[in-house]
Amino acid sequence: MLLPGKTDSNLVFYASRSYYDELLSAGVKIYERQDALLHAKTAIIDGVWSTIGSTNLDWLSIEHNQEINAVILGQDFGSQMKSMFEKDIGDSRLVTLDAWRKRSIGPRIKEFAADYFPGGLTGENTLSDGPNGASLCLPFSQPVDT
Repeated sequence: MLLPGKTDSNLVFYASRSYYDELLSAGVKIYERQDALLHAKTAIIDGVWSTIGSTNLDWLSIEHNQEINAVILGQDFGSQMKSMFEKDIGDSRLVTLDAWRKRSIGPRIKEFAADYFPGGLTGENTLSDGPNGASLCLPFSQPVDT
């Protein structure tokens, strides 16, 4: 996952980071882009299914916000998306579980407070409490190649 290292919304930024330990423990690689404010949400699946848009992956955005995504099928476009993602990874910092667990108390308090905000981002405080256990509420900002 490639996520912003800085933001225009501290509540969302710190609430999202409150899930890092769980994600890193599960083996998810998290990179933070330090020199750019990322807003577009993009993903690549199997190199042929790509999406670009403004929709956050949470139920509030999906059901209530006026957001839109484009879905593009094709290997050529998927290859271009992957190239852009790899360039962004090169300009980013890898967050490791060890370093994450050694961060100072200040960010930890902000993450706890942001996630504690009534129900956090999801309306619940876990990664899988949406309909059919399918909710993941992080602001994805770049392609995720599976």
